[in-house]
Amino acid sequence: MNILLIHQNFPGQYNQLGPALVARGNRVLALTPNVKNSIQWQGVEVVLYRMNRGSSKNIHRWLGDLESKIIRAESCFDAAVKIRQFFTPDVILAHPGWGEPMFLQDVWPKARIGLYCEWYREECQSADCFDPEFPVTKQAAAASQSQRSAACRYGKRRDHADKISIGKLPKDLARFDQCYS
Repeated sequence: MNILLIHQNFPGQYNQLGPALVARGNRVLALTPNVKNSIQWQGVEVVLYRMNRGSSKNIHRWLGDLESKIIRAESCFDAAVKIRQFFTPDVILAHPGWGEPMFLQDVWPKARIGLYCEWYREECQSADCFDPEFPVTKQAAAASQSQRSAACRYGKRRDHADKISIGKLPKDLARFDQCYS
């Protein structure tokens, strides 16, 4: 099976799962901006993607985070189009918190996509909302809503992401088999 891992700080949460999938005979490729050149890491082919540009100055404060995710998604998309010449994943596993997988279903429409939704929360469960002494402003709530709306764009094709716990290797491999085999 061909498996694509995507993380802005690879190996990140895939530091055990990636090598374990390789050990089972899978071809595993990782896309990340976290290396200077393409390398091999514990059997995983690690491919660099470069950021196409930086964030805009003076962008509306509610859009800054969304813009950075779209820039990262576009950069990852461009790299995916290039590697499509020599690699077609059956499964794509990605951390959506950085925006990277947003457009990958357009590159590989038949690939199954599993998202590790570590930072996806409902409004009242957000990291900004844990201390009642400091209530969330309406502006912060609106900004958070815009981020959740953007996440829905690429969360629609999410396959079994809630079943893979990343980091608990035997459990992860069993659930990977259950979800993607």
